Amino acid sequence: MSVTEISIQDQIAALKEAARDIPQVEMPTRHFLVDGVYIRQIFIPKGTAFVGRKQKKFHCFMCLRGSAGIMTEEGIKKIFAGMVVLCPPGTQRVGITYEDTIFVGVYRTDETMLKNIEDDCVEFDSTDRYGVGNEILQCLPEEKR
Repeated sequence: MSVTEISIQDQIAALKEAARDIPQVEMPTRHFLVDGVYIRQIFIPKGTAFVGRKQKKFHCFMCLRGSAGIMTEEGIKKIFAGMVVLCPPGTQRVGITYEDTIFVGVYRTDETMLKNIEDDCVEFDSTDRYGVGNEILQCLPEEKR
């Protein structure tokens, strides 16, 4: 079976499994909430491979600084500073940063607590290593997340 015959979701699962036991990179994250608009800003250092969560909602995704290669159904797409991408539900970003990079996601939500915003905007995945605030999760039971 060729790589093109393997689904993106299968490739993402394989990447997450391969990276499970390697040291993780700190990715400082800032959160803003203004009149029902949630803004999440994340700094990802140069050379970092990353796997984002699957999105539940339509949202805007922006690159404020740096650049990255992001895997898509059509192959690797270069994202660079100044780009704004409109993303439908089901979007999941996976890639590698080519330089120190700042990404921003903008979402509409009626929630006001970070945990509830997370539940509203992204799908839960028990294999995720980080929470919405990029705190390291230590195998917390699902009912505590």
